[in-house]
Amino acid sequence: MKEKKHKYVWKRLLKYLYNNPNMVYGFIKDIDEFERKIAEEIGLTQFDVFSPLHFLEKQEMIKIIEPTNKDKRYGEWSIELTQKGFDVALHNEKEKLSAIFNTVIIYLTSVIFLTSMFTLINELEIMGKIELFWSYIAVTVFFAILCYLYIFRPLSK
Repeated sequence: MKEKKHKYVWKRLLKYLYNNPNMVYGFIKDIDEFERKIAEEIGLTQFDVFSPLHFLEKQEMIKIIEPTNKDKRYGEWSIELTQKGFDVALHNEKEKLSAIFNTVIIYLTSVIFLTSMFTLINELEIMGKIELFWSYIAVTVFFAILCYLYIFRPLSK
């Protein structure tokens, strides 16, 4: 369970910076205190944030702005997204919203499918028409294809 919580810390960090642009962390004495402050902001430990923070910096998704004074002690540290970081964060947000939208569509389609099956059973009992039965078989095949495309195929990736 712990592994899942920390698996995509870089995404959490990127999302945090996307939602809180141009964060200035005040007068901080060194990089360790800076990392600790960021970790507190997103609810993790400094150890959990160290690698993802430097990973994002190496990938040129963020820029850590150190103090400009000579000895770099007790200066204003800040962090900002680069254009690449902004694009990745925006893509992640769109991907998340798309997944939510697709899930809602699947659930609504399931409700329609179940309603149509109850209607089928009711109609077959009343009318006894075989054509109606085959039309609902087509609906069932359509629903099975939707389930495969939106539920089972993404799980196999």
